[in-house]
Amino acid sequence: MNKYNLRRDIPISIYPPIMLYNKKDVKHVFEPIMRGSNKASLYIHIPFCPKKCDFCYFTSLTAGMSKVNAYVDKLCEEMEYIGSKEAIKDKVIDSIYIGGGTPTYISEESFLKLFSSIREHFNLSSDIEINVEVRPGNEATLEKLKVLKSAGANRVSIGMQSFDDTVLRANGRNCSVKDGIELINRLNQAEFDNYNIDIMSGMLMETEESWNYTINQLLKFSPTNVTVYKMQLYENSKLTQYCRENGIETMTEEQELSFIRHFYDVLMRNGYELMSSTYSFSKGPQYVSKYRQYRNSGEDLIALGIASNGILNGCVYQKTYDMNSYMSNNFEPTSAYRMPNDEIILRGIILGMKCGKIDREKFTEKYKVEPYEYFTQFKELESRGFVDVTPSLIKVRYDLIFFIDDLIRTFFMPEKIKDMENLMLKYKNFDFGGIKNG
Repeated sequence: MNKYNLRRDIPISIYPPIMLYNKKDVKHVFEPIMRGSNKASLYIHIPFCPKKCDFCYFTSLTAGMSKVNAYVDKLCEEMEYIGSKEAIKDKVIDSIYIGGGTPTYISEESFLKLFSSIREHFNLSSDIEINVEVRPGNEATLEKLKVLKSAGANRVSIGMQSFDDTVLRANGRNCSVKDGIELINRLNQAEFDNYNIDIMSGMLMETEESWNYTINQLLKFSPTNVTVYKMQLYENSKLTQYCRENGIETMTEEQELSFIRHFYDVLMRNGYELMSSTYSFSKGPQYVSKYRQYRNSGEDLIALGIASNGILNGCVYQKTYDMNSYMSNNFEPTSAYRMPNDEIILRGIILGMKCGKIDREKFTEKYKVEPYEYFTQFKELESRGFVDVTPSLIKVRYDLIFFIDDLIRTFFMPEKIKDMENLMLKYKNFDFGGIKNG
């Protein structure tokens, strides 16, 4: 496939692997195990969508507004409960990410209630970043966007995926190009000057012509940030089942790689830089997502809402996937993994690799070990020409960033764990129970 014999494999979105999480470690999550930064981020999950996209693997469902409002009320109760924890109450929240689902599915009144509860129960920094995911669609009205802006939201992430309607329809996306363009216009009217557009590579029916058109549209609208993800066809998604039943061939790995290389080259020629990760572009450091930076630097992340996951005091943890359980005040994590020190250091390396580079001095200051000396694997990576090493940086070579997840698995995960993780990640849980329509 390529001269390195590496693959653009299933991305590592969470580490340590979920199969290491267990019930006995839950009791350690809110203990003051470690002394570190007093900064933290919040992730708030809004699981509701008008319609689930065929390729979506996130926890999302449909519900009537009475159920949606009840969930927001429960989120506010959870904030009071979690915010009073000893391990939490002195944390300074520097970034908030409200994701989904479709966060803008909730009403203006619910957003105001949510933001009020956040400010009541957490200590927010004076220059906090508050990012909200916004789906192109009718629910993201100008009035609602203005409410978000006035309530403190200062960054928006748009799940566009493509600027070609044929591609969107073929992949079961529940919005159109027209919806996306109208949303961008409304964001400008609401005076959001910092927004991200998500694009997806490797989608069904994508052609060289449609891919170039999407790139040209991005350059036309000139968002401050662009994030590009590779389409992942999980075994039990609607889209995978449809392709299998109808004999539809997906894009080859070689073709997807060719498309993504072109995407990177064009954006970088037009003023964008890879900054916070190997798949996130920004127009300048002032636009880089604090939330992504904090996640990738291993800072604490407080998870709120169903199916959310976080890290606190050396414990990674997962919240319940079951809506009925959550609505019955199950705010505690359902599983967790208390990382030993060597795994905390390993996680730091993996997150650094996801960014494409590791600042040796900062890493040494945070983890008390020098990364190049501590991990002998770096010498092999350097000898094979995969990384460039200077006294200040360990940097993944540009033409290798496209295979970053495979590099991480190959050199930093035991083979048995790697195989188990790849097997598990072929499947995602699409039936989360709980509330349905109504």
